[in-house]
Formats: sequence, structure tokens, C-alpha cells
Amino acid sequence: MAVHCSPDWAAAATGAIVGDSIGYAVGRRGGRPLLARLGRRFPRHLGPAQLARAEQSFARYGVWAVFFGRFVALLRILAGPLAGALHVPYRRFLLANAAGGMVWAFGTTYLLFSVGRAAEHWLKDISWAGLVLAVLAGLASTWWLRRRAHRLEVAEPSAPDTEPTRAHSDT
Repeated sequence: MAVHCSPDWAAAATGAIVGDSIGYAVGRRGGRPLLARLGRRFPRHLGPAQLARAEQSFARYGVWAVFFGRFVALLRILAGPLAGALHVPYRRFLLANAAGGMVWAFGTTYLLFSVGRAAEHWLKDISWAGLVLAVLAGLASTWWLRRRAHRLEVAEPSAPDTEPTRAHSDT
């Protein structure tokens, strides 16, 4: 049985490499102030804590953070702009970016192709029932995850000071 994987991985890799290269150029031009401004606008994704964590990873691992950042959600977003803002030499960035982009795109495409083939094999006899079951399972899990996330948001205190303030007396 021959394994066949779509050549779409090349398009995905090209898009990833070009996108991160644009991010590098933006980070190089805008620097740290641009990242701080984006953090104020998108605090959940690019806030000071996320930026500091990404910067620590980058300082610790160098261009390997660009390569492996492709597989980590936070670093995937920040690798290009952060490398530009930190003035990483573009050749080193491009090498790590291209290698990471190709491995990520091929691996993701191959994995999804393989999962699709396995699903086709197991679901070919019960295609409509399996499709309905899969859609219902997807909707139920999405509902459950959103409900759980909402509960966690409500459970977190909005202000760091939860104790009531009291007047102090020196007597």
C-alpha cells in the first residue's frame, strides 16, 4: 500500500515562511514599542506576560525558538516580530524559519491526510451515521469547553485586591 501525501504542504510552508518573514520585517522596523502597543490592544494573546515568556524562550534557545516556535501557539505568533525586534540576523532567522515552516507544513499535512484515510476506512460503511455522530460530538465538546472557559473566567477575581479597605488608626 503506497502512502500518498498531497503537495499542498509546499503551499502551506511557503505561506508560513513568507508570513513570518513579514513579521520579522515589521518587528525589525517597529521594535519593542510595536510589540508593547499590540500587547495593549490584544492583552490575552500578546500581553506583557505572554511577550515576556516568548522573549525568555527566545533568549534561552536563540533561533531554535523560531524553528520550534512553529509548533507552539504563543511562539508561532511572536517568533517573526520578536526576532526582528531583537535584531536577529536575517539569514539565521530565515534558515530556522524555512526549516521549521517546511517540517511543520509537511508534518501537519501528512498527519491530517493519514487521519482522513483512517477515518475513511473506519467510517465507509456507516458514513452518514458516523458523520452525524462526529458533528454532534464536535458540537457537544465545543459547548462543554466554552462553558468551562466561561466558568474559569467568572471564578477569577477581576481585581487583585479582594479584601475590603479599612481605615487605620494609630490609637
